[in-house]
Amino acid sequence: MRQPAQFSLAMSSEKASDYERKIDLANNVQARIQNPLHGIPRDTLLNQVEDFAREKDLLDVLDILKKGALLAQSPKDFENIPELDEKDKEVIRRETTRILLSLSSPLPSSRRPFSL
Repeated sequence: MRQPAQFSLAMSSEKASDYERKIDLANNVQARIQNPLHGIPRDTLLNQVEDFAREKDLLDVLDILKKGALLAQSPKDFENIPELDEKDKEVIRRETTRILLSLSSPLPSSRRPFSL
């Protein structure tokens, strides 16, 4: 018998059990997969980013990695992330608008997967 699909996440920290999540995707098609960064304290998240950057020799882009982690943790609240400067926020606004516009416009007939 096939085992149910599960999503499991455990963070590498002393409080890993606080972050572990399991969702039975086979039996709950309505399940929403929670952002894996949700609930991780800001200091813990930034420390994990620093550890990752050090381990992968990416300290030269540490500030960018931190911004990315904070944005990934709270994408809807990017306006209130102090690490993002106005230029960063403008790029995010523009990209969000571009994506929304592309989703709202119908595909040209040549790009439709099928026709009715």
